Amino acid sequence: FVTTTFGITQAALTVTADSGLSKIFGAIDPTLTYTITGFVNGDVEGDLDTPVSISRAAGEAVANYVVTPASAADTNYSVSFVTTTFGITQPTLTITANSGLSKVYGGTDPTLTYTITGFQGGDTEADLDTPVSISRASGENVANYVVTPAGATDATYVINFVTSTFAITPAALTITADSGLSKVYGATDPTLTYTITGFTNGDVEGDLDTPVSISRASGEFVANYVVTPASAADANYSICLLYTSDAADERSSV
Repeated sequence: FVTTTFGITQAALTVTADSGLSKIFGAIDPTLTYTITGFVNGDVEGDLDTPVSISRAAGEAVANYVVTPASAADTNYSVSFVTTTFGITQPTLTITANSGLSKVYGGTDPTLTYTITGFQGGDTEADLDTPVSISRASGENVANYVVTPAGATDATYVINFVTSTFAITPAALTITADSGLSKVYGATDPTLTYTITGFTNGDVEGDLDTPVSISRASGEFVANYVVTPASAADANYSICLLYTSDAADERSSV
């Protein structure tokens, strides 16, 4: 009898890093997983001589990192490894213009402010690649103006901006009928006059949307007659009208 040999060769075993795993910047890594194909003869992963290890390339910045299964060995198998990528994705950063800011017509703008939410991993505003800018729509008349944060950029974040409104409210303007005017019974009325206080922003009486009118109660007998300024209107002012009947009697009518 002459013998020979019969070889049992290694079966192919493939360890593949599972794809589709990711995290948002600043979060904790999920568990890295893998799939093994090629077991025969009833073998399972627990039968490997050396177990599988798996890890990803180091780094915490927004990027894709290679995930590598390794180490697995078994005398009955020729083991190959298939890598994949693990993505660290951009979180959302929201920059919101603070609401409730306003000024009275003719005043100085307050400092426009904003709030940032969504920082991860210990980041702060100082870590932004480009800082935040904020401005409001131009205009100085009484109205609401859009306040817009802008400018900020950062490779780590998707940045959303939320606008707000800034109000310019009416200034107070007072029109007072001048007191002390009179005439002798039977004479001609003197010119009725008034004083305006409260103009701002360089405005003068000629800038009123509707001019002032002034009149006195009718009558020609000896008595005191109310003198009333009226009509004046302007979008930038809240107007208070003060009337008078004599030098010692001053009353108001808004």
